[in-house]
Amino acid sequence: MRLLVRLLALLAASLPGGLVTHSEVSAQSTPCQAPLTLVLQPGAHYPGAQSFTPPADRPPGPLTLSLPLYPGAQLTTQTEPVPTLGVPAVLYLKSASATFDAPAGADNVTAWYTAAFAACGYTLDGEGSAGGPQGSSTGITEAESIGTTQVSVDLSFADDGHGGTLVLYVALAITPPVYPAPGSPLRVPGTVVSVSITQYAGLNGPHPTRAVRAVTVKNGTQVTALAHTINYLPKPIDAWESCPLDDGSHDSLVFTDSDGSQHPVYIGLRGCQSVVVPPPAPPGTAGSDPTLLPQIDSLLQGPGSYVPAYPFDAKTLHVTGARRLGPTPGRFLSTGQNGTHLLYVSQGRLYTAPAAGGAPRLLASGVSNATFDVDDLAAVARMQGAPANRLTVINTSSLRRSHLDLPAGASLVGPEAGIGRTTLSTSLENGQHMYLWYTAAGRLEAVDPQHPRTDAYRSPRFLPPPDPGRLLAVSPLSLDLALFQPSRGLVIRNIGGTEGRIGPVVLHLALRRVTFLSWVPDGRSLLYRQGDALFLLNVPHGHRRLLLHLGSRVIHASAFDPYNHVLALATSAPGPPATSSRVVLVNLDGSGSRNLALPFAGITSLDWDPWQGKTLGVTRDTPGGRQAWAISLPTPAPDPAAWLFGG
Repeated sequence: MRLLVRLLALLAASLPGGLVTHSEVSAQSTPCQAPLTLVLQPGAHYPGAQSFTPPADRPPGPLTLSLPLYPGAQLTTQTEPVPTLGVPAVLYLKSASATFDAPAGADNVTAWYTAAFAACGYTLDGEGSAGGPQGSSTGITEAESIGTTQVSVDLSFADDGHGGTLVLYVALAITPPVYPAPGSPLRVPGTVVSVSITQYAGLNGPHPTRAVRAVTVKNGTQVTALAHTINYLPKPIDAWESCPLDDGSHDSLVFTDSDGSQHPVYIGLRGCQSVVVPPPAPPGTAGSDPTLLPQIDSLLQGPGSYVPAYPFDAKTLHVTGARRLGPTPGRFLSTGQNGTHLLYVSQGRLYTAPAAGGAPRLLASGVSNATFDVDDLAAVARMQGAPANRLTVINTSSLRRSHLDLPAGASLVGPEAGIGRTTLSTSLENGQHMYLWYTAAGRLEAVDPQHPRTDAYRSPRFLPPPDPGRLLAVSPLSLDLALFQPSRGLVIRNIGGTEGRIGPVVLHLALRRVTFLSWVPDGRSLLYRQGDALFLLNVPHGHRRLLLHLGSRVIHASAFDPYNHVLALATSAPGPPATSSRVVLVNLDGSGSRNLALPFAGITSLDWDPWQGKTLGVTRDTPGGRQAWAISLPTPAPDPAAWLFGG
């Protein structure tokens, strides 16, 4: 039997297995007429079903459905050779099936059933077809919610060989077990007296979730009611379920018991809205009780609730340690995608080292520049003496190498411009360490270094020829391009992301004397320097705000904390050398700025760990040469329930 993928998953239901009666119906589809009675029994009762051992906690008993039946259709033992069906592979199943012979062609029968089921409150949930050497069929799936039970009826239509149509009914329901049953573990056990709730915003591209609202509730009635709701969420079953995109936004709850013990609960706000607790208590889904999330939101907006401070703040951030990486000359290259590994070059040798400390590992010799690829699986390097357009991709586990040749004359681009030539780190770490961006022959191009033949982007020719003062920066989310030309000002246009196309201009500002661009990692704001001032531009709204007066100081490097709140800027007085360069921290909301108290000066490159933000990788210029350093910063307060969901 050929099974079709269902367009909408069954979430929770109950249905049974046997035919009871038949009578004729009027062709009139309104009002509902449903003379066919199917009794759904526990188990699989349909053509091609395989027997299985039912779970001990499957709810017993049948479910009776009254369904439309085509006028004049007769019960038959004739079967469809290749029915069109979609059956979920679950154990908590109740089902029934029957085949009738309708005295009309398949098109008329299908149209009649679609209208008749709609009149009875069902929704068309899917259409499909099946075929093979033995025959073919078409089918529809009708769905209806009966209380908390969602019913699904598959109807398969096939030629009966005599001018009529075989109609196969397969009625299905998934019956979740009762929870909590006597003796089963509770998700929130004991006698709870308080609950702390923290709501986290979703992922921002490659950056972490952030606490945006919090409250501690000590009202016994409210705490007990919330625990009861969580405890009585239905136990999920092993069924395929289609979920919306999960951006990681969630609520973390920590219940405190009267004996002082604590019970964490993770509740997803997107995707499948999973409710996860420590075992052995089962998980659940927030959507199975429509009162749960409103209960939590009411508490988060109620008395005592507040907006948590950002994990990092320019006014208070301080250094907790500094570690030199390798001998001089050296250069820091990358904190990787999640801050677990550090990449640096020392005396021409490329090393990776654990961010938490430990022995470095040699990846290659004869390296002039490099960066991490996605998930730190590879390092993309420029080897000493290699042609200008040739890069080497080094697997960080096996050390296996491959070559990546960019077009002749290609120039790397990244999220910032105006600080010398764009490096591999700046270009590839733009966004999620996946694409290397560059310009070539008037085009903007990107390539995945690990899959260069199958994953690449190439725009049409639209870039003006390079001229003195031109700056070009691609947003970290790879959606927009900022282009400054002294003759035209600042133009921001959508890249589009479709091969051979370029998007529209979204903003044009007639600016002059712009010498620096840097996209904020959220892709919505752009820093630019005009004269001696640094401005923050809100791209969607076109608003700009003065962020910092720089005077005549030279910008050597910039970096952002993982939460897009703090800018780190390395600056020095004009003229070489840069050994006096210092790092200033600036809150992007304008709430404060301060110099970062480092144990040395001379910072000429910055790379801020994009996940937890606890490592700031820097290159230090000294009279004796450059050095690679890892600066340790305070670790943000942990999410108390993220570990339940793999965080």
